[in-house]
Amino acid sequence: MKRYAIALMAICLVSLSYAQTGTTAYEFLNIPTSAHSAAVGGLAVSMIEDDITLLFDNPALLSNVSHNTLNFDFLSYMSGSNKLSAAFARQWGQRGNWAVAGQVLNYGEMTQTDENFNETGKFSANDINIQGGYTYMFTDNLTGGVQAKALISNYGDYSSIGIAVDLGLNY
Repeated sequence: MKRYAIALMAICLVSLSYAQTGTTAYEFLNIPTSAHSAAVGGLAVSMIEDDITLLFDNPALLSNVSHNTLNFDFLSYMSGSNKLSAAFARQWGQRGNWAVAGQVLNYGEMTQTDENFNETGKFSANDINIQGGYTYMFTDNLTGGVQAKALISNYGDYSSIGIAVDLGLNY
């Protein structure tokens, strides 16, 4: 019985040590952009559909999007937060597609406090993603894509800027 108690305590200590979250930046990119993507678990990396919003999950999925596709999405998220996204795609030759897209997640206005919980004012927070990408069909069954992203976060007095690149293949 003593061994089980020690093992249980060890498991609890290990699980508590890994319970910390929020160690990465730009977590807003993990929020599904469309209902289509959310319906399959929030990350549609292999779905072959004529849906431009799938380019936020995998740039190679842009190959099935119709010529001159324009999309706007609005999501009313938790506690007054709102997410807006827009995308435009166009065919380039027989086997290529390019797209530009963007997302904005506005967290609304929040109360700013000091370490003693005294209100010191209000602040707003938002995250922005602006991206452009290209997809090429190597064969009828193999597609590759690349996207470049400019990422901006503003939380009150704090800001960050990042650059990301997504590479994707779809077979």
